Amino acid sequence: FNELSEKLTVETKKKDSLNNQVLQLQSFLDEARMRADSLVEDFENKCEKLEKCVKENKDMQERIETTQKELDNTKTELKTTAESLGAIQEELKTVKDQLVEAKRINDKIVSENASLSSKVD
Repeated sequence: FNELSEKLTVETKKKDSLNNQVLQLQSFLDEARMRADSLVEDFENKCEKLEKCVKENKDMQERIETTQKELDNTKTELKTTAESLGAIQEELKTVKDQLVEAKRINDKIVSENASLSSKVD
């Protein structure tokens, strides 16, 4: 009877020890699950932030490309305007030359008229 009682006591202690280990493992697993859930949540938040940054970066890149196209168009327009101004400047030079020639001719005519007018008097 004592032998059975001792065996029972030993087995009960083993059982209690195993139960304690199971409780410790369950507690450890619960903590691990909570930590894993927290890590997953943090990861998902970081993914959302990253996706937002990627979208903002893409939008910014599109704005940069649009602005670059607008700058290229403006550059082309300025080049065309400069060419037009150059042509106008050449036309103005020709008109000036024609006016100088017309004034020279007019001065000659006025001089000849004065000369003729003095001969008539």
